[in-house]
Amino acid sequence: MNKYIEDFVSYLKVVNNKSLNTVKAYRSDLLEFISWYSENSKEEQENIAFSRIKTSDIIEFVAYLDSKGNSARSKARKISGIKEFFKYMVKIGELEVNVALDVDSPKIPQTVPKTLSKENVKSLIEAASNTLFGCSDKVSARDKAIIMVFINCGLREHELLSLKLSDIDFNSDSILVRGKGNKERLVYMSDATRNELLNYIENYRPKFKYANDTDALFLSTNKPSITAMSIANIFNKLLVLTGLDGQGYTVHSLRKTCATLMFESGEDLRTIKEVLGHSNIQTTTIYVGVSESIKKNAGKKDLW
Repeated sequence: MNKYIEDFVSYLKVVNNKSLNTVKAYRSDLLEFISWYSENSKEEQENIAFSRIKTSDIIEFVAYLDSKGNSARSKARKISGIKEFFKYMVKIGELEVNVALDVDSPKIPQTVPKTLSKENVKSLIEAASNTLFGCSDKVSARDKAIIMVFINCGLREHELLSLKLSDIDFNSDSILVRGKGNKERLVYMSDATRNELLNYIENYRPKFKYANDTDALFLSTNKPSITAMSIANIFNKLLVLTGLDGQGYTVHSLRKTCATLMFESGEDLRTIKEVLGHSNIQTTTIYVGVSESIKKNAGKKDLW
């Protein structure tokens, strides 16, 4: 692999404190660009002269992505990674100009978040409490705690997966969350969430095989900690159990549902932004889906 890309990846991790997922995506996208450029320029990937790359080359690469059927979101991410790389090359003195700076990114269409209703949330929580699909009591307790934390605290999937026992403070009913770029924030538990999490930790977590070998909060039956695939399987089984499968819900819907329910209960957007760990309020606005009943009531109010 090219030395400059390796150095850039290290820079993202150490200096910019980017998340592991972001670093992996940038690395993969840059390798795709370098592979394409190498094939067209006949230069070896390890020895590419970045000073010879022009803005037109990057625009041609975007056209290549179009021909492969890349989505607008995928193209925007790849262009962003290329821009960051050339910015880095200018910063370290290897290039004088960021030739990627003027490459336009496609506009990403904003979609209304797919959220669950209050009734559907209750159904999911109730489904997690039983063992209809062969789960033991300890697994059911874990799954219910997971759903409650997602819904109440609005965590990202990787944030939940990285939770440790030491991150839970029952004295203040708070959870220390490590978000994107390892930025830390405190989120607070409702009484119901606190009780479910306490029940899992005190009565059922010790029954898992690796309970004494790891500080991970949520454990797997055959691994030290639960995985993203396990989370997806849990959620999909609950959707089937409640008849909500096939309607487009994903694990990420739980985070969006948290934002929507908080907004509909009267919380302001800035508070929701802090809970979710968004860097800007525009992202929070996209996350908040407003029900038809809320819009109907708002439209009927006299505003003067």
